[in-house]
Amino acid sequence: ATSTILISVLVSLTLAPTLAALFMRSPVHHADARPGFGERLLALYDKGLKRALAHQRLMLGVFAVTLAMAIAGYVLIPKGFFPVQDTGFVLGTSEAASDISFADMRKKHLQLANIISADPAVQAFSHSVGVTGSNQTIANGRFWIALKDRSDRDVSASEFIDRIRPQLAKVPGIVLYLRAGQDINLSSGPSRSQYQYVLKSNDGPTLNTWTQRLTEKLRTNPAFRDLSNDLQLGGSITHISIDRNAAARFGLTATDVDEALYDAFGQRQVNEFQ
Repeated sequence: ATSTILISVLVSLTLAPTLAALFMRSPVHHADARPGFGERLLALYDKGLKRALAHQRLMLGVFAVTLAMAIAGYVLIPKGFFPVQDTGFVLGTSEAASDISFADMRKKHLQLANIISADPAVQAFSHSVGVTGSNQTIANGRFWIALKDRSDRDVSASEFIDRIRPQLAKVPGIVLYLRAGQDINLSSGPSRSQYQYVLKSNDGPTLNTWTQRLTEKLRTNPAFRDLSNDLQLGGSITHISIDRNAAARFGLTATDVDEALYDAFGQRQVNEFQ
């Protein structure tokens, strides 16, 4: 920005006067020539200026009112990078423990859906659980909420989120992050809140460590709300070592053991009843 201003000053003081002296010539005046647009505009300005100077008290009053309106606008207009819009659309991202089953996740989603459907500002909504689109884990889900027309509801989209958040927090084992849909989104990917901070690293353990530290530090600041990250590190993990020699004596491979464990503890669909 500083270099741009300096270049502008240099051009204004050197190049612009030189070009003006070269290309701008004094016009030839004729006694019977009609006044051009510039002359008529200048005469109109001169007339208006004389009237304004003739009513100094009135003009001072207009100045005071204009100044007061400017100050009021500065105080009342929402401030921020982009003021939050009320588009009548709310997006939600749910998060549960990373080791939750699909059945439990679906059950908790239905509890959240019952709370959302009971709010008088909601016109329609839909939700999904599991791996869909940008969502790559069972522990996350999506909500798409359409609010009624602004004239038919008593709250804005942001006020709706503030009103329903305490009710959603009563559902144990799951958190639903809501944000008002915006016409302009500057995030680099799917976000659970209005703003996001992206950390990148080629070293996974280092990235995990500093992401956790930053999240915990930001949570101590009362200015932030609905803080989360997408690490999904909270699940229980058991490491299993297969005795391949013993498995071979029974005619089993490592794949057979893996499939048996997944049948017992995974989410494989065994059969379908019509």
